Amino acid sequence: MFLGGFLDPTVLIQGVILALLLILAEWLLHVLQGMFDYILIIIGFIIAVIIMLVSGKVFNGLQISLALPILVSMFYFNSKRLWFAGLTTLIGFAILYMLLATIREQVSLYDLIAVVAMIVAISVIGHAVRMRGIEQLQLLERAVSSEQELFMDTIALEYTSKQDHLTGLYNHITFHEYLDSLIQQHETNGLPLQLAIIDIDNFKEVNDTFGHQLGDEVLRKLSMLLNTSISSDDFVARYGGEEFTMILTGKSQEQSLLMVDGVRERIANIDFTELGHHIVTVSIGMTDYVNGMGKDLLFQKADALLYQAKLLGKNRTMADFDKESTHGY
Repeated sequence: MFLGGFLDPTVLIQGVILALLLILAEWLLHVLQGMFDYILIIIGFIIAVIIMLVSGKVFNGLQISLALPILVSMFYFNSKRLWFAGLTTLIGFAILYMLLATIREQVSLYDLIAVVAMIVAISVIGHAVRMRGIEQLQLLERAVSSEQELFMDTIALEYTSKQDHLTGLYNHITFHEYLDSLIQQHETNGLPLQLAIIDIDNFKEVNDTFGHQLGDEVLRKLSMLLNTSISSDDFVARYGGEEFTMILTGKSQEQSLLMVDGVRERIANIDFTELGHHIVTVSIGMTDYVNGMGKDLLFQKADALLYQAKLLGKNRTMADFDKESTHGY
């Protein structure tokens, strides 16, 4: 009674065999990793056969278990594995039909044709499902790719809109956006903030004497020097024409002044061979931001100091917080 209830011999045998097959599959996974997909398909076929043979009935609905290896192969979305599963099932069932009298007794010619037709039909359906899955995957990939391209185009367009095309520095509009943000941070957190306006001395003379093409080369060289002179916390932009702006943050007044005036000195020492060794200098006006000042007043003060530097002979830095009030010669 006990065996006839919870421990039916048939169920027990099936369970033991399936457990052994799972252990075998786990072992094969480690030993033959490259062939594991095909081994799993073969095991699927063996399980299907076991289900039929142990139950003692090849048909009576159990023949549908032969679809198991084909269903397993469909998970890989691979045509080789799918047709391998179909052929394995057909050939394997044919061999069993020839070797086992139990199967021949239960399977008529009509049933045999039905089994073959079922295996072929499921294989064809599996192939159709695979192709449909691949199409959907390709559509998804194209959609993702298009979205990525759109995202990159948007970034490129945004970057281009913020960039000065000649010098590669940020442009006038981006300068104001950045300055607004930094002023807000200063008002909230007391972030040290200085603004310097840099103007090339006698640049009209350079253009008139050497031509606009060489004038553009001067702008590019000066821009490269400005960009490599600042720290990662600072910001430099071409404000327009021969005028540049530099925003310095996180530094004391003395540190910022030393840094900016060092830039002025390096510019004066550039050897412009294309200009016949003509010396190019800049004048700089620099001021410190004070709470409540606002962007317009900050810019006006720096611009007024730049004007003073020009009046005092150019090639100098004027800062309203500098004790000596001038640098340069």
